[in-house]
Amino acid sequence: MWFCTLANGESIRVDKDTMTVGRSRTCDIVIPSAKVSRQHASLSLTGIDLFIEDLGSANGVWLNGEKITRTRVSEGDVYTISDETLSFSMR
Repeated sequence: MWFCTLANGESIRVDKDTMTVGRSRTCDIVIPSAKVSRQHASLSLTGIDLFIEDLGSANGVWLNGEKITRTRVSEGDVYTISDETLSFSMR
């Protein structure tokens, strides 16, 4: 099972085939920042593989200083959306 941990320590289980990340309260993972798009990114499970995809946001999704469009998440990856970090682990 994949988990997404926010900078504040909150750990969220990735328990749907597709989850949205953004500032909208309707998102599965809410980041309350004006720099984050309402629906900024998506997480999708394909088998045991987890993918993160930028949904055309203004400020992007970053991994190790590189802007990504869609990529497979690896254990321990830390993505940046605005000032928020999302780290991923399997448990």
